[in-house]
Amino acid sequence: MRKIILSILVPFFLLFTFSMIIGFSKNYYYYEFDRIKPEYELNINSKFIRYAAQVIPEYLTGRRDNLEIPGFKNFFNEREIMHMEDVRNIFKYLIVVTISIAIIIFLLIKKKDLPNIFLYSFIPILIFLILYLFVPFDKLFIN
Repeated sequence: MRKIILSILVPFFLLFTFSMIIGFSKNYYYYEFDRIKPEYELNINSKFIRYAAQVIPEYLTGRRDNLEIPGFKNFFNEREIMHMEDVRNIFKYLIVVTISIAIIIFLLIKKKDLPNIFLYSFIPILIFLILYLFVPFDKLFIN
């Protein structure tokens, strides 16, 4: 039973951890802004875009209370700000859940079980990757 629980928890731990690493990385936002090029739509200097890419992870991690960008009024519209508030709350819960999962894994794991746990944890990860390949998840979130 312990091995089954661990084989379920380990993939979730990895998924949540990597989600936070990406979500808290300004490089991710640099990449996304470079891809969608909002400076053309907003008719602004790209330095504001670079600064916005730094502001977002600071806001999500709680190092910043707002998404304001000095020298540029209304970079984010009300809908985007509300969305980022929701994302920030999700990340707060995700941190608590990830730490809880890490503690449970630590309490349940035994050295001799490590090879089996990683083998059984690989199966849900593989299933997730296969789903990711065939299901257009971006269509669920982007209009």
